Amino acid sequence: MKKVIKERAEDLCVYWWTNHYDITISSCKSDVETSIQEFYLTQEKIVFLQYLESAVKEDKSQHIKTCDDRNCLIEKGLAIALYVIENELKNLQALDGETNNTPSDIQEIKNKIDVIIKELKKANVGNEILFDELIELKDLSKSLKKKNWTEVAKGKLIDLALNKVIEKDTLDYIIKNLTGDNINLLN
Repeated sequence: MKKVIKERAEDLCVYWWTNHYDITISSCKSDVETSIQEFYLTQEKIVFLQYLESAVKEDKSQHIKTCDDRNCLIEKGLAIALYVIENELKNLQALDGETNNTPSDIQEIKNKIDVIIKELKKANVGNEILFDELIELKDLSKSLKKKNWTEVAKGKLIDLALNKVIEKDTLDYIIKNLTGDNINLLN
């Protein structure tokens, strides 16, 4: 897939410099946004922009070696392209950590919750309130972003412990098995 992404970045670069020497921020932004929509995953979009940025920097480096014109439209276009690419890259990288759960993430969460419920029932620990909260967390995994889901899960479970619905050991077990984190809030 990386080969396809790299080729697409190179194609856009060639398009810019063979057809549009007078690039504007809006036209460049439109070209970049249209191109990244061809990729489904945010990470693929980021890789595309990284390839594109590298290609534009290389073009700029090569052009500067041969051009003495201080008002060169190509050099201005390259600067605009880099500006747009860098900003789009920053936006996508910021979003990358906040993406929705993928179908495999959702299934993993469901599986973890099912195992936790099974183990708690086997150990005769827990109650209907806890199990209802865990089932609700399964449903929330479909609609919340990863970071938000983890924070909601911790909040709900800590609230149950603070309200003495579950014991601290049960809280620790669930949080550790669900998120991989340790909670040291309750002593």
